[in-house]
Amino acid sequence: MASTRGLRKAKEDLVRESQAIIKGPDTAKKWLFENELVLKGENLSMMTMTMALQQLSSGRFLQPRDMIHGMRAIAMCMEEIIQTRHTSEALDTITEQVEDIVKGAKAAVEDLVEGVKTAMKEAEARVLKRSETGGRDEVERIIEKAVQTATKPSYAQALASGKSSQTETKDLQIRMDTEARGQLQRKQIILDGDDSTRENTSKLTPKEIISKVNLALDKLEKDMAETLEDDNNDRPENAKFVAARVLKNGGVLLEMSDENGAEWLKQKEIARAFERYFPGTVAIKGKTYQVVVQFLSTGLCNRLEKLLTAIEDENHLTPGSIDSVKWLRNPDNWSPNQTKAHAILTLNSRYAANDLIKNGILIDGTRHEAKKLEEDPRRCFKCQLMGVGHTAATCKAEEACSKCAKNHLMRGCKATRAEYQCATCRKNGGRDNHAAWDRQCPVFIKERAWLRDKKPENQYRFFPVEHHDWTWVRHEDSPADGYACNGG
Repeated sequence: MASTRGLRKAKEDLVRESQAIIKGPDTAKKWLFENELVLKGENLSMMTMTMALQQLSSGRFLQPRDMIHGMRAIAMCMEEIIQTRHTSEALDTITEQVEDIVKGAKAAVEDLVEGVKTAMKEAEARVLKRSETGGRDEVERIIEKAVQTATKPSYAQALASGKSSQTETKDLQIRMDTEARGQLQRKQIILDGDDSTRENTSKLTPKEIISKVNLALDKLEKDMAETLEDDNNDRPENAKFVAARVLKNGGVLLEMSDENGAEWLKQKEIARAFERYFPGTVAIKGKTYQVVVQFLSTGLCNRLEKLLTAIEDENHLTPGSIDSVKWLRNPDNWSPNQTKAHAILTLNSRYAANDLIKNGILIDGTRHEAKKLEEDPRRCFKCQLMGVGHTAATCKAEEACSKCAKNHLMRGCKATRAEYQCATCRKNGGRDNHAAWDRQCPVFIKERAWLRDKKPENQYRFFPVEHHDWTWVRHEDSPADGYACNGG
């Protein structure tokens, strides 16, 4: 009996301590930010609260005090989200996602998460009716019910969950980084021009460039309103440019206020009209998605580029989905008896690219496998060194052959495969019995692994799409983990 009273008193003390620290939405957000359950600057939504619940239940927080603080902070934020939006749809979403989280949570935390979910469902029916004071009482009731089921994970449970918790946290961070990077890239376009355009651009500040392109955007909208009867393709509301950066090659990387504005401007007809407001030759380039089509017949060498429309029709792709196609390796470098080669398709839709990766692609009545093209490590095409941070345009070293590493151009090199040498491996004292462009080069493999760590989107087999879980399969996952290619 005494032990029961002691346990009840301990819980009451923890609740009072939590009430003193997490007093309202502002202190709740601050606690979540400081404990890295929510990223600073991230908009709070039911989705972010779900992610916070997942991290809280991963085993990283072992003390009941931290668990209670975390549940109180999440509940406070959920309360604010529901009161702001007044919608049961948000609660339905969090209910479905919490159910998935509960399945993978440790036993010590399952009851805690389930308690919060149940309490939130009971509270939702009364959200629109209760007053501000009543709302605060409801949060207290949610916390109290959750605390009643909270138990401290045992040492054995904590030890068992340690490694998996770290892996899950890292995977979650990679996914969040990928989503953030993808959202930014889809708001960006590149304005590329000829030498005269680049010279004029180089004299402008980013602020001046933004002002210039927004004026062009306003003029485009006005002219379209006067010349086009169809208003179904109007400029999205509040679409404008918000940032600019001049690239090393003289082009300008522009960022729009949202994805809708960028998608609207990237449409071919609108893009061509927009380009006419600038002097010289200007071209708009948006985010593209490249896939490697494997083992095509080398007999297609001279007519592959002419097949784009036929490929779109054969694979039921939207006309214009494929921007371009080229061989992965220059046909000049094919061996005399080579019958198969890989090609690169550049698409303007990640959905179309993912469909080809998942199902394969039909070309001339034959289905081929396709895979996502990862960014390769950069190699200087003059000195043939990899990972040196420069290109042929700025290289000050002597010319080197990509086949034999000697001081001459590759064209006309008579070296046989047995005589191939890699300039990078030879310089580093490694195994150099391969060409500079050999994808089995040890330096190439090492640099490629480094790129995967640097760019989170390279971790995935597909081009990730939010709310499409099958596109988030990692390279190291097996087909049984959710990835399958039907191509033959």
